Amino acid sequence: MSSLEHEANMHVSTLNRVRGDNPFEFVLCRQGTELVGDIREESFFSQARNDDVVLSLAADVTKKQHARDVSDLILANCLLPSILGAHYSDSDTHLIHIGTYSHKSDAQEYDPQTFYAATKRAGEQFLKYFVSANRLSVTVLHTYDIYGPNQPHKRLIPAIIESLKAGELIVTSPGEQEFRPVYVDDIVKLLVRMCSDDDSGRARFREFDVYGPELFLVKDMPRTIAEVLDIKVDSEQVERTSSYSGREIMKFNPCHDLPDFQGEWTTLSEGVQQIELGHQ
Repeated sequence: MSSLEHEANMHVSTLNRVRGDNPFEFVLCRQGTELVGDIREESFFSQARNDDVVLSLAADVTKKQHARDVSDLILANCLLPSILGAHYSDSDTHLIHIGTYSHKSDAQEYDPQTFYAATKRAGEQFLKYFVSANRLSVTVLHTYDIYGPNQPHKRLIPAIIESLKAGELIVTSPGEQEFRPVYVDDIVKLLVRMCSDDDSGRARFREFDVYGPELFLVKDMPRTIAEVLDIKVDSEQVERTSSYSGREIMKFNPCHDLPDFQGEWTTLSEGVQQIELGHQ
């Protein structure tokens, strides 16, 4: 976050979930400080009231649908954006919200892949409501498959890297899904640009799809990554026995424009090499 503030030359806050007994407890990071509090309390946001930009990064990413999971998904992905919209509605703050591409399957119309995707889309629509009659502006970034080092949640590319290096079995689905991974550093660079974006010509509610420069099939990832790492992978090391989800997205079919990006998007080869450098 500090690097974002430095690069963008403005006050930036980021919001993330706190894993504790209180499901409404979040941490607001700004200007070298961390504020922990209940998002339902007006005082929690008071110190960030006049921030130029707020990055809404908090989300629950579970794909489960049990009662407790559903409650947590609604809290993080629907209630939180609504509270942010209500709090900043009469301010000139630019709220940048991380969404997901999986609110639709292979068609342009609304067709969420999971309940997680449905809650993320609902949160985006709540934000759109608060923009409609107020000063708040919102940019939603529908991110595709983000990968990078030290990710808190299991991701395909880092998992394959670890398995290849350890000589372990790699278990995937049949792998006919189209895959457009985006490296995490590119997301940071994009956020910096969005934070410093001139608001004079900016629509007050915008949506973008964010994806990497190369298209792959999931089934080709073990071999492709092995070539980058110069590791031999035998056919017996890859097992394609995992089933597709009931609403698996098979085709890369973005619904929104790709945002302007300064520089070149990171290729898979470059990203894998960066992950390896981080492990050394």
